[in-house]
Amino acid sequence: MKNEPILISIGLPVCNGETYLPRAIDSILKQSYREFELIISDNSSDDNTRKIIQIYAKNEERIHVFSQPNRIPIQQNFKFVLDQARGSFFMWAAYDDFWSVDYLFDLLTVFQENPGCELAVGKVIKVSAESGYLSEHLFPDIDLIKSTQLVELLKSTQSAWIYGLFRIENLRRSFSLFERCRSIWGADLIFLLHFVLNGKIRGSDRAVFSQMKTRKSAILYKPRLLKEKLSLFFRYMFISASELAHSNNSFLIKLLLFLPVIRYLRHKVFALYLKNFLKRDLYEK
Repeated sequence: MKNEPILISIGLPVCNGETYLPRAIDSILKQSYREFELIISDNSSDDNTRKIIQIYAKNEERIHVFSQPNRIPIQQNFKFVLDQARGSFFMWAAYDDFWSVDYLFDLLTVFQENPGCELAVGKVIKVSAESGYLSEHLFPDIDLIKSTQLVELLKSTQSAWIYGLFRIENLRRSFSLFERCRSIWGADLIFLLHFVLNGKIRGSDRAVFSQMKTRKSAILYKPRLLKEKLSLFFRYMFISASELAHSNNSFLIKLLLFLPVIRYLRHKVFALYLKNFLKRDLYEK
């Protein structure tokens, strides 16, 4: 970078991540852009996670370690690492994902080329431990100056964009949206709506984010009972409608985006269980 180096804060909340955590930390420490701090919050793990973190922290002064004495909700752990950040930019890191070596540099370059940007994201490659490569998702080649193209951006949104690079002041102002979700299931996609609907997101396919698909979220956090699904659906509907209403688009564009936002909820957030919405739920207690 030509100017004074910009500090990036990276927050890694983790709980029982011993299997993939070393690869994730190695991916971060090997970044070509070196001006960052890595904030790790161990959420009272009962495997070897804490030992792994301590080994890395002993040899790397950029790592700051925090251990939660009692397990806290995931959203709180995400907020905890954000609260500790000192940088002008911030990104979350997951314990089971990994990045291209120029990931930080390429995303920071996006901000330099787009001063009004609030979130920079990269190309997403989905992988699994069993079969390796699953799919690839490029950032859409669109001109976000044209508000009607927000529909294409909605279609292309990936949950992995939550691990993009944020301007920290914008992220802190928007984090309450995450908390309003009151659920980890689909909350990342609801949170991203704020940045998508306001056209404050840009991307670079040079930055590559490899997302490990483990189905852990579906197993642990997916709503099971019908009343839980209905409650979550209507809550997310209300939040999404509110974000659309308060976006910086004209009234006409907001009307045009209403149905695409509903489709976004249907296909992005609830697709994994809406097809069999009633199946077995009536019999679960």
